[in-house]
Amino acid sequence: MAENKLEVEIGVELKGLQQGVKQAKDSMKSLEKQQEELNKAFRKGEITEEQLTKETKRLNEQYKKLDNQVKKDTRSIQNLANAQKKVGKATSAN
Repeated sequence: MAENKLEVEIGVELKGLQQGVKQAKDSMKSLEKQQEELNKAFRKGEITEEQLTKETKRLNEQYKKLDNQVKKDTRSIQNLANAQKKVGKATSAN
């Protein structure tokens, strides 16, 4: 019985991590689009090089944080998936 509860808890945590990864990737795409818009604005002379540099730095910092979070969550997903397999094997062996 305890194995079933653990398997469900792992499944719920996996789902939450997967949703978090998807949201982070969506945010990363949004940051890429913002960077493209900044580049266009600079080419059109709508913003200065200083503004472009400042905003690019800010976007890059946000992107790096999201990328690191995706990597961390992906490792956690892999670890939880492995744990879920082990619990499943233990449950079916009983």
